[in-house]
Amino acid sequence: MIASIDTTARLSQSQLLKLSDAASLLAMDPQALRRLADRPDSPIRTIVLDSGHRRFVRSSLTSLMAPVAHDPIETCDDAGSQEAIPVCLLARVSSIAQSLKRGNSEASDLERQIQRLRDYQKEHYPNAKVFESFRIASGCNFRSKELHDVMRLIWSGKLKGGALIATYFDRVLRIGWEIVELACEEFGVKVVYISPKSDDDDPQKEMVDELLAILTMYTARASGAKTRENNKVFMDPELLKRTWRLNCGGHSVRSIMEIYKAEGLKDAKGRAYTTHVIFTLLKENKNTLVTLYGFEGAETSLTQFLRAHVVTTGEMSDRVMRMDMLKKYKAYCLANGLEFMEDNKSAKILAKYGWKRKLSGKTRSTLFMGVKLVNC
Repeated sequence: MIASIDTTARLSQSQLLKLSDAASLLAMDPQALRRLADRPDSPIRTIVLDSGHRRFVRSSLTSLMAPVAHDPIETCDDAGSQEAIPVCLLARVSSIAQSLKRGNSEASDLERQIQRLRDYQKEHYPNAKVFESFRIASGCNFRSKELHDVMRLIWSGKLKGGALIATYFDRVLRIGWEIVELACEEFGVKVVYISPKSDDDDPQKEMVDELLAILTMYTARASGAKTRENNKVFMDPELLKRTWRLNCGGHSVRSIMEIYKAEGLKDAKGRAYTTHVIFTLLKENKNTLVTLYGFEGAETSLTQFLRAHVVTTGEMSDRVMRMDMLKKYKAYCLANGLEFMEDNKSAKILAKYGWKRKLSGKTRSTLFMGVKLVNC
């Protein structure tokens, strides 16, 4: 959900997060967070700044993922006992959707797991030193950072004599949970499943469960690959060229998206070009675009000024202060009745010219090397 720009006046700088910071806070992939924020029913609030950049409102992220800890975090320690039993509560869901409330439900799948774990801990380990690790990750591999943190917790001996508690074995890992159990056994940690396997389960049923787990994993992978292929957006070469020139000309990805939206441009399947699609296409095709078109952007007052008054010599003795260049540019715009580009957009264009730069003086101002001003 995108809020009005005017609301930024009521929000402090600390309440607004960049995409990378918001993704780090939620322990999510940035692109996954971008897609979630773009959903019409998303609980995440975002603000669009005057520069065109998007910021995420911290309070909406906190309310969304309040129960999720990035690392195994110690949440309480019984002050009356010097030998409190260490306990780690572990919960996992495979997708963002499972961490959100659905319909009239009072809690999400993840929240229900967390509540069951905490109730079990209070009943069976009331005076425990508690660590919590709740994650949104696949159970079919060991690539989860949160799982790595839990394993380090076990190896460090901080859980020795204590317990690792999960609602069911596949909440630890869907495939390979035995390795975690072996590590716990080796370092003196008891593994507790609130809903354990029944003693009456025969070997044939266990084999069927394992086969289903393997099928689930490969089906999910195949389905994900098919979905990614179906959702892949292609852009006409001429439109991609225009997109590159607009970007080099100082337009942000969001402003390009708004231009195409206003013109009603869509892909072959009738889908509008989103900021995520435009960013991805520019990133994936950057080398080809640079080779074909260089960094020449759409014609702007700044590119006119650079063409008329800036010469690249390659001699390190030729130097121009960035602020001096912008002053000359502003004077050029006033003299010719041209629109002066905002500082952040002009800086973006100047950065793409590939001039060598260094910081100069106490003010640490940018100094361009190998260029000089002419006819000014």
